[in-house]
Amino acid sequence: MVTIYCVNLSKLKSEKSLKKLLRELPSSMHERARRYRSEQDAYAFVWGRLLLEKGLKELGLENELEQIGIDENGKPFVENCFFNISHTNDLVVCAISKNIKIGIDIEYMNKVDLSLFEDWFTKREWETIHQANQPLKKFYDFWTRKESVIKALGLTLSDLNQLPIEIYQDQFSIDNQTWYLQKLKFGENYKGCLCCNSKTNFKLIELQS
Repeated sequence: MVTIYCVNLSKLKSEKSLKKLLRELPSSMHERARRYRSEQDAYAFVWGRLLLEKGLKELGLENELEQIGIDENGKPFVENCFFNISHTNDLVVCAISKNIKIGIDIEYMNKVDLSLFEDWFTKREWETIHQANQPLKKFYDFWTRKESVIKALGLTLSDLNQLPIEIYQDQFSIDNQTWYLQKLKFGENYKGCLCCNSKTNFKLIELQS
């Protein structure tokens, strides 16, 4: 089972200031939160860690947030479980599981110049995007799927155009390991995807405060 915790920042900003939220985090994380130039990004960082803390407690794990490590690709990790955090616009999500490797990505569908992203896709993917009735939605379908995959596998953005993930297929294999993809719904203007190394259900929990 994978649990996905979610918060909507626009609903919570009026309830707790960034200063108050920081009191709920270890002091070692305060400086990192303050490095963000955008208050929105700082809020997202703080809430991502608070969601992780909640997930760890509900799994009955004793991990402290100060025990978060960083692997060679810059991906955060903790012992005894797997987790992944993503944020976009006003949403922050944290997927967590004791025994399932996971990657999660959510994106708000902002209008973008698609031509700037051609190098991140295979030729077939690029053709599929431009042949779609709604190219922008197809672009975000591919992007969230590929992002969730590289996050689950611990790869980097430079690997995006090396991963031909068929948009209509919900599983793929790499190095004799089968991975499964599930679409996530967070509203009309959002796209999301969860990638797991086991076929499993997920539970979505939205925090109100």
